Amino acid sequence: MDPTVSVVMRVFNAERFLREAAESVLAQTYADFELLAINDGSTDASVEIMRSYRDPRVRIVTQANGGKIAAAARGLAEARGRYVAILDADDRSAPARLERQVAYLDAHPGTVLVGSALGIIDERSARVGTRRYPADDAAIRRAITIYNPLGHSSLMYRRDAARAAGGYDPRYVLEDWDLSLRLLQLGKAANLPDVLSEYRVRTDSVDARLIKVVLRGTIAARALAHRAYGFPRSLRSLAVDAGQRALCLAPAALVNWLCFKVFYRRA
Repeated sequence: MDPTVSVVMRVFNAERFLREAAESVLAQTYADFELLAINDGSTDASVEIMRSYRDPRVRIVTQANGGKIAAAARGLAEARGRYVAILDADDRSAPARLERQVAYLDAHPGTVLVGSALGIIDERSARVGTRRYPADDAAIRRAITIYNPLGHSSLMYRRDAARAAGGYDPRYVLEDWDLSLRLLQLGKAANLPDVLSEYRVRTDSVDARLIKVVLRGTIAARALAHRAYGFPRSLRSLAVDAGQRALCLAPAALVNWLCFKVFYRRA
């Protein structure tokens, strides 16, 4: 019998934090799930770590390294559950996450995806902040033309809706934002107010190239929301767009510091 939930975990050379991530799933209060680890060509001990769990709910799918978008697409294609929960291999889920999100989707058949607030943790697994998102569908739709109001490692969505929407598109750097835009064409979204997932950020190193790629990706996603999906422009979205274009010219360390100041509250 297929599980209710497929927890999709993208795994690439994730040995440093993988046990924390996997064990946060295996400790869930809701038991009817599979932990679907997409091994994206890892060359470290990631596969051995996943194989060390004798829990029959753990399923490993290995592919040649294709990057995080290819791994997400493979996870959606392989998922057996009617709901798909996302958790990357360096993040963590709260024990009641699946229970809370399954209950919400069961009770709200018109909702296609549900997220939550995100705790922000560092490389030592210490909480350094909290990312809070708008709760209801109307507020999410207003925000999605300005920033992505749905944290990917907090998301649970209906598998068939995501497949009907076309899944993860490799043309876009911010594949989760793009998929959320398309899912919103099929139904409603919500965010639960509690911290049900923790997202890891690195404070010991800054990748200048990655920061600039993400900035350019947000600009592209915002344009996509307007042009392809009909979300209206606002003065705020135009202002944020102009500010991010300016940040593309700024030093990476400054951009990283500003992101923490603007988007994360201290825990």
